[in-house]
Amino acid sequence: MKPQGVGAIAKPVHDDEYLSYDWYRQLTPAQLEAYIRYLFVALREHEYDVEAPVHTARRVNWDGGTNQYGHTHKRIWTKIAAAIKSAKAVPGTWVAAHFSAAFHAVRAAESKGYIGSRPELLCSGLSLDVYKQYIASFDAITTRLCAAADFSIGTQMAMLENVIQNYDDLVLYVVADKTNVNATPFFRHAFAAQEEVNCRRAIDKYIAAAALEYDINQQLYDELALRPENWWWISPELKQVVADKRKYWRRYRG
Repeated sequence: MKPQGVGAIAKPVHDDEYLSYDWYRQLTPAQLEAYIRYLFVALREHEYDVEAPVHTARRVNWDGGTNQYGHTHKRIWTKIAAAIKSAKAVPGTWVAAHFSAAFHAVRAAESKGYIGSRPELLCSGLSLDVYKQYIASFDAITTRLCAAADFSIGTQMAMLENVIQNYDDLVLYVVADKTNVNATPFFRHAFAAQEEVNCRRAIDKYIAAAALEYDINQQLYDELALRPENWWWISPELKQVVADKRKYWRRYRG
């Protein structure tokens, strides 16, 4: 079959288009809802493979339909997408905010619980405040996370360099250490991906989670990465993984 089935040559879409901050505006309503659903499940379950059962399993109370007891549910993702569009918000950042300390702080102030398995909280009366607070605090929180990662990774590298003689083995051991290393997947990947480190096994281990973090917070990360001390945060490979994921959502047909 010829491209698009109409005899025309499909115009190539360069990765730069997928790395623009408003890439999601090109998604259809169905694609946007599927993307939002994926982000919620990925952040909740720490599973990044779109084909994993936790992503593909239909959940009537989320996805709409009638359950085994005859109760009919509306599709929650449509309501969430409408709330995000109404707020003129970035979908990924909106979802990220609801899994952050900002969400917990706002909910606690209202004497309410955490998000748990309740995607309907992505479009609650508190959601816009959560989104704004998340963006306002991102710089300070991420800077602290970077400092914690830098210190704990550096400390462990220094302590173990005479114990683990092979440098690549040492990097993998330290980057994967969840007991003594205080770092998010984004910073674990960033450390491993530095040109002078370049530990392939550690890069591969954390790139999926790091790519999700970067995808949902791209503009916020990019602004911080402009600072000279943060030059090492975002590898070309990380950008490529994000671009490829976004291509998937642009082509998604359900």
